[in-house]
Amino acid sequence: MLKAHLSAYYPELWLFVQCMYYTLIRPNELRLLQIKDIDLEEARILVRAENAKNGLNQFVKIPDPFRETLQAAIQGKPRHHYLFGGHEHRGQNYFNNQHNQILVSLGLKEKRLSLYSWKHTGAACFYECTKDILSLMGHCRHNSITITQRYIASLNIGHNPVISGQYPTL
Repeated sequence: MLKAHLSAYYPELWLFVQCMYYTLIRPNELRLLQIKDIDLEEARILVRAENAKNGLNQFVKIPDPFRETLQAAIQGKPRHHYLFGGHEHRGQNYFNNQHNQILVSLGLKEKRLSLYSWKHTGAACFYECTKDILSLMGHCRHNSITITQRYIASLNIGHNPVISGQYPTL
């Protein structure tokens, strides 16, 4: 329901949440992303040090399912423009406030959803699909495997069903 509503009525917010889901870029970093930071040929996005939580220049891969959407979004836009907002970037709480208002209007606010839920869902899907903690660490731009392990645990993913409840009897 939320996906259909966003894609139909809020195309900029829908692009924003797709970016979060597929690239795992944090909302504050994402709102400061410029067109020149997107390299479709190499299928990567540069998160600049001055915008990054960790203060480092780092690249994030653009997953194949998102590449065409992103290409359409940037086509014809000046390279110095921001992906979100154009000549000027959106304010720090712009997307969060808009997302919260939509959740309330759809009666979904009580379900513990937030704008950040899209990033967490993307990370969970990435890990469940690959089962590769090192790839997830790189895609999240975490500085250590320990941070990624804690992140996986906080999302309640990565539990082995064989060990947790379906362990064969001897």
